[in-house]
Parts: sequence; structure tokens; C-alpha cells
Amino acid sequence: MIRPPPIVDASLNLFARLCADDSIYRSTTVMQFGTTHLTGSFIAKSFADDALPDSVFMSCFVKCLQYDDFWIRPECFGYRIFLNPEVSAILNIEWTKRDTSEPRYSQFAAVSALQRCLPFTILKNTKMVHLPFRFTFN
Repeated sequence: MIRPPPIVDASLNLFARLCADDSIYRSTTVMQFGTTHLTGSFIAKSFADDALPDSVFMSCFVKCLQYDDFWIRPECFGYRIFLNPEVSAILNIEWTKRDTSEPRYSQFAAVSALQRCLPFTILKNTKMVHLPFRFTFN
């Protein structure tokens, strides 16, 4: 199956409109995830070089990608799976140094988190699994 490429120019234009220094959206709520309001300034900080995106923003971003696949690019729905950032935390892939008193991870917590992420997903159609994480150097 050949899928059309995403429209990158539209994404870059949206980012420029939201995050430019003179943008009216810098202090305006442009997204809301739960009780958290995300402004253009917050988005710009999350995408800055060497920035650590807030886990709330990462969760919101994953929800947006899932929504896009379902409504905007239905040919991709089920083809790509976006896992929640909580799975990264459970697997503890973000840190190279670990507290040795803790187990590496809990398989029960991981299974529970995956069941919340994938309640109705038919995995036989899946070609890509995306797991967001914050990469840091220590």
C-alpha cells in the first residue's frame, strides 16, 4: 500500500504561526489537555533545541497524532500505533542511571498501560509503533 506523504509545509507554517516571537498565540491557549492549557510559548519551548517536553504536552501530542490518523489520514489508522508517554516511564528508557533498589520495570504495570493505550487495536495491521520519550545526556 502506497501512502501519500504528509504535507510538511502546512505543519511548518502552523508552527511558525503559533511560535513566532511576534505571534499573538504566544500567550493564548491553543490546545487544552485535561486541565492543562498549552500556549504558543509553551509549544515553542517544548520544540526548542535541548528542551525536555513536558509529559502533559507529549500526551496531548500523541492524542493529536492518533486523532489525525483516524480522521485526517484514515489510510494510516491501525498502520501506526502511538503509545502514551507513561509506557516510556514504566520501561524507564529515559534514564541511563538507575536506582538499584528498584526493579527494572514491572511487567504488570507495562501490560496494564499497554491495554489502556490499545484497547481496540488490531495489531496484525500494525507496521510502526511509536513510543515517545525524552532523550537526555547525563
